[in-house]
Amino acid sequence: MKYLWNDFIAHVGLDLDVGAEAVHFALYPCLKCSSIKEGDFIAYRDKETMMPIHSENFDDSKVLKALYGIIEYRGLLVERFYFTEHEYEGTDLIALVDVYKNRLLPLCNKLLNIRE
Repeated sequence: MKYLWNDFIAHVGLDLDVGAEAVHFALYPCLKCSSIKEGDFIAYRDKETMMPIHSENFDDSKVLKALYGIIEYRGLLVERFYFTEHEYEGTDLIALVDVYKNRLLPLCNKLLNIRE
């Protein structure tokens, strides 16, 4: 499943093979683009050049990935995050925390059927 939240595209999926119910995710910074030929579209960022990569040409090894991880429920919520080799400014981290706290975590709770 893919979601567009603020300046990020989130790839989210259920993973039932880890011994517990779990949701794996990745957050990719995105760009809002426009062209005469294609109109308005959302693009990933090339991790080398930071130029737009159309979603039809998505390749996980070529696009910038801000954060990935897994959220598991084993009687309590276990959250693991992995940052890629990218330098972040404070505003970038604030945006990541906002998307995680206000979008990703509630979605994962819903997918894992966790009541607050």
